[in-house]
Amino acid sequence: MQSKVGEGTTFQLYLPLTDRVVQAAPTPTAIKAVVGGSEEVLVVEDDEQVRTLTVDMLTGLGYGVVVAPNAKAALTLLKSKRQFGALMTDVVMPGGMSGIQLAKAARKLRPEMPILLTSGYAGGQGAADDEFAFLSKPYELGVLAARLRDLIGEAAAVS
Repeated sequence: MQSKVGEGTTFQLYLPLTDRVVQAAPTPTAIKAVVGGSEEVLVVEDDEQVRTLTVDMLTGLGYGVVVAPNAKAALTLLKSKRQFGALMTDVVMPGGMSGIQLAKAARKLRPEMPILLTSGYAGGQGAADDEFAFLSKPYELGVLAARLRDLIGEAAAVS
């Protein structure tokens, strides 16, 4: 390295000589179309920023969204006559009832409704014992769209 005030710095890199052929970088694969829906999704998330982002993502996909900040509020909505295409709930929430407990209560109230658990904590997936679908946070739009669409489609096929 050589450096002169007012002139800048010069770096010299010495790389080993090789006969290996450099492969071209792979071209990006075609991006799969993101498919949404028109169903109404009940989103249960206590973190306001995550809730806002999730609502923006889902409404951008065409879904109607109803928000509950905790499990108690969600249960009130689930006991009403309002129809939901799916329940999407955080696993870890304050207030004495976890997302898994909410999911189990929701399953009793509405056995046909698809349920998607989310968590940013390691091990969140195992907490559901594979009883419910799971999506790790942070999630990308395409992954969320595909997972939710699959769940709703599976539920419709069973009905």
